[in-house]
Amino acid sequence: MAERKGSADSRTHSTETESLFSSDAAVGTGGEDTVGSAKTLSSTKRRRDALEKELIKALKTPEKEAKAVAGLWDLWTHERGEAAHLQLREADQLMGTANPDMLVRAAAMVDEIMREHENWVEPINRMATILFLQGRYDESVEMCLKVLELKPWHFGALSGIVMCYSRLGNAEEMNKWANRALPPSGTFKKPGSDTVYEPRKGWVNKMIQELEMRQRFLM
Repeated sequence: MAERKGSADSRTHSTETESLFSSDAAVGTGGEDTVGSAKTLSSTKRRRDALEKELIKALKTPEKEAKAVAGLWDLWTHERGEAAHLQLREADQLMGTANPDMLVRAAAMVDEIMREHENWVEPINRMATILFLQGRYDESVEMCLKVLELKPWHFGALSGIVMCYSRLGNAEEMNKWANRALPPSGTFKKPGSDTVYEPRKGWVNKMIQELEMRQRFLM
């Protein structure tokens, strides 16, 4: 679900991402992810995809993890340009109050962003968070699944769906999704064995393969 705000790493990555994708907000209507030409769009998307891949890879390394997480959140929230990012932040502020009336207003705002920016994961992820806060766990699961259809490596949605099934008392689904979520970093031994394994590295490698396959399919 939605990330926590206000870390120094997040603010640093915000500046970097705004610079990297400044062309997205410069052209187009309604802050859409459009640019002046197909060539520029292709170049921007390639840079964005390359950055996302590098940030996912960085999740393998404990000392890089915090910056990688902040960088991915910032990348995802800027995918449709700075104007759309600011709309999302406004909704986040309403969500942060945890006031029922404010959540209704936030939901209406996020719904409008979702309609304007089809297949942008972060408004969908925000809607999952709002529905969770409203106790509408089944509907929140549906939103998480939509996020994961677009980005199977979206650790926020993976964590969110586990939380939903926990609240629903569905241990089977909760455990299934917990096994797919971002594992802890570090080295571990399997019970009753001297075999050492690193679940985080395995998860990252799998998600990089998925990302590369999708990139090749869309080229």
